[in-house]
Amino acid sequence: MGLFLQKTNIIRDYLEDYVDGRAFWPQSVWKKHSESGDLGYFADPANNSAALACLNELVTDSLELVPDCLAYLSALRCSEVFRFCAIPQVMSIATLDKCYNNPDVFTGVVKIRKGLSCKLILNTNDMREVQDTFITFAESIASRASKNDPSYEKTLKACETILEHCSKDRKIPPQLTKMMNFASPVIVMVLMNNLNKRVGGDNLFDQPSDVVVFTLFFGLVMFMLGYGGMGNSLESSMEIALCGKSSKSSSPILTPAASMNMK
Repeated sequence: MGLFLQKTNIIRDYLEDYVDGRAFWPQSVWKKHSESGDLGYFADPANNSAALACLNELVTDSLELVPDCLAYLSALRCSEVFRFCAIPQVMSIATLDKCYNNPDVFTGVVKIRKGLSCKLILNTNDMREVQDTFITFAESIASRASKNDPSYEKTLKACETILEHCSKDRKIPPQLTKMMNFASPVIVMVLMNNLNKRVGGDNLFDQPSDVVVFTLFFGLVMFMLGYGGMGNSLESSMEIALCGKSSKSSSPILTPAASMNMK
């Protein structure tokens, strides 16, 4: 995972490093695209095509590390440790998406917006959310890949591997899960109503207000089980056993890498 972060930062900081006399881009890659044999060749707008070809090859090389990163994250059981490790990873894939095929890399430092950084921090609490993030950015990169790019096939392959890795343990797509969450009160009402009719009772939900009250009640129960009260108590107990203390705090964990991306 550290290599994934390091490669992302090296790709992003091309111009800053070059101006300061540092060179971290691997010669085995950039010399294939530089006709002058100099790394500064890519800073010239006239060489934009070669610069983007080199950039996309480096981004693709970094994407090939993602499956190992996800495998490591999936083995973590303590939520504090998980978030500490996962937040920099989602920041990294978001940065690669921002850098991919982006000529701005050669004119300045490309960074993701602070709003996106905050969203990623708040939405990185478990493996499913991490997978959702990687799916989003892998699809974004794949959709922008050009057949004229020398790394086109490798880029698509890397993105497909990420999507397969994120989806293999998910029998129900996240979109379908959300639909089921919204539809579940209706399903329960229909089942209860049919059951009541079978035993000779009247229609349980003959008034619109009955439907509204039941839906609100059902939603409150699901919230308590999944996100509040009972759910949090069970989750906190597990975290105490695994981490030695509860990870519930009033503010999200800001890792060094996350803080750096928000500057």
